[in-house]
Amino acid sequence: MKITQIHTNKPQSLSFEIFPPKKEEDFKNIDEMLEILCDCHPEYISVTFGAGGSSNNNKTIEIAKKIKNQYNVEPVVHLTCLCYNKAEIDEFTCGVLYILNKVACMEKILLCRHVRISISS
Repeated sequence: MKITQIHTNKPQSLSFEIFPPKKEEDFKNIDEMLEILCDCHPEYISVTFGAGGSSNNNKTIEIAKKIKNQYNVEPVVHLTCLCYNKAEIDEFTCGVLYILNKVACMEKILLCRHVRISISS
């Protein structure tokens, strides 16, 4: 089910967004945190891809796979596209979708491209 369908079918729904830990030792607590979040029965959990730098991209997919397979909650990989142009976003998205389908049998990606507004007085 697409995220838009979830929000259309349910006027109120619960979801969470998480960021993969930057340090390897912080991953030891990931199951405890996911258990708490999943006990709240969210519609999905968004895992930010590349949060804090690109070094944890593989952890994003690993966490999303864990959310789906161990906790039976729909994961969504969240790409923040602030610093990329359309061509870079297209290329990046195709690569991530390939990895998600191949490795984790997932197909949901949330793309966010925030517009920077300059306010001058």
